[in-house]
Amino acid sequence: MSTPLKRFFVVALMTVCCLGFVNEVQAQSYNAIQKDTPTRKLGRGTANVLMSWMEIPRAWHEVKRKHGDVAGITWGTFEGVRRAVVRIGIGAFEIVTFPHATGAKITPEYVEKYGDDNTFRYHSDVPLF
Repeated sequence: MSTPLKRFFVVALMTVCCLGFVNEVQAQSYNAIQKDTPTRKLGRGTANVLMSWMEIPRAWHEVKRKHGDVAGITWGTFEGVRRAVVRIGIGAFEIVTFPHATGAKITPEYVEKYGDDNTFRYHSDVPLF
């Protein structure tokens, strides 16, 4: 092989290796974001306080789907307000105690993260501090 061709292949190989390393670093930093950190706890608390009102229409929909229109309007409203109040309280607690990173106290962690089972749970087994 001629020298310019060798140089091209060496540079190409080094570029591919560097891009692979950069991709690995990005994957590691993404995984680090998923851990409970004080910043994540502060963000989760803020999001829960600001977006807690979304529990009310979500509860309307869930109760209406399971029990009918009248139940959705009546019981769904009460259930949604209850969930919103709980989410505001836990969100405020997480904002105040954000330097002590702990796991989420409610499921789902954020209002918009409901899964297929649509469960709303308070976790008493997660330590406060």
